[in-house]
Amino acid sequence: AVPILLFLPALATALAFGLFVLSFLALVFFYFVTAGIVLDKLSIREGIAHSVMLVRNNFGATLFFILLTNLIAVGFSIILSSIGRAAPVGTVTAILVNAYIGTGLAMALLVFYRTRWLKLVGAPAALYEPSTDGSTGDSGPGL
Repeated sequence: AVPILLFLPALATALAFGLFVLSFLALVFFYFVTAGIVLDKLSIREGIAHSVMLVRNNFGATLFFILLTNLIAVGFSIILSSIGRAAPVGTVTAILVNAYIGTGLAMALLVFYRTRWLKLVGAPAALYEPSTDGSTGDSGPGL
């Protein structure tokens, strides 16, 4: 019984690390489930399948996107927490700036999902690549 007890700390560490890796991979692979449900009106099961497929085909870009958006969110929360202490003007300013940054990051998630998904399914490039002729891409009647 004593030799087994010598390995328990190492086993517990390996198990904890394995759970951390699995949790991290689940976070990465399920990152776009809500975007699929919102934009494409998918079921939860279809949203999971789309998210896994999208991340599997764009793993590096997805990992960089997740890290960058979290860095922006955490960085601004640190900055805004110091601004928010200056009541009441600082608090209102911090709330408005946080709403602006949060909305931008949410929109970036939706655009990232949409452009990668359209490219993955083989949609025409005009739907997901920026125009090079200076037009807005709107083919409808202009004002």
